[in-house]
Amino acid sequence: MSEVKARIFAIRAILDHGRDLHPQIVTETCDLQLRLCCECIALACLAVHRSLAGSTANDIMKAYQPGVIMKRLARLHPDFYPVPWNLNVTDSGWHLTADQEALASFLSSKALIDLWENLGRGLHKGSLKSLLTAERPVANDHPVLDQQLDALTTFLRMHTIMSHDRSHVIICEGLMDKPDVGVHCSLAIAQG
Repeated sequence: MSEVKARIFAIRAILDHGRDLHPQIVTETCDLQLRLCCECIALACLAVHRSLAGSTANDIMKAYQPGVIMKRLARLHPDFYPVPWNLNVTDSGWHLTADQEALASFLSSKALIDLWENLGRGLHKGSLKSLLTAERPVANDHPVLDQQLDALTTFLRMHTIMSHDRSHVIICEGLMDKPDVGVHCSLAIAQG
């Protein structure tokens, strides 16, 4: 997740300081970084759940495509994907509450797969025939990119991943206000 955080800050820097670059180069560079963020998230989900039977099969260990990884994990553990939470420290420990506001903009597994696939289509020129017949507008502003960055930032801000047997939870804090600090992850015992 620290790599995803670093890529988010890199994208923001490219958008803020890339004024002297051709707008299409800025867009494609940012799109590539977003696509790599999607792959990192899918691989992190796989790494977290590698103790599940079937998650270390040779084909899934070679996969990098979020769609392939997510579909396999969903069959092994329906609640494999991170969910947004608010963390409250109490006298008896941590208390997590669902972050309903973040849920609205949280990057779902389906949205992550769709994003990765759509970005891939835009990063390839295709055949000469498609290149000569297609009109690819030059991107001068980045409203969709801003929305995608917001979804990734919301994802990374605070999420949890529940173990298959629901006995443990991994709490991941992105510390998005601290660009030079990695992501903080904790393992907690889940209690009713």
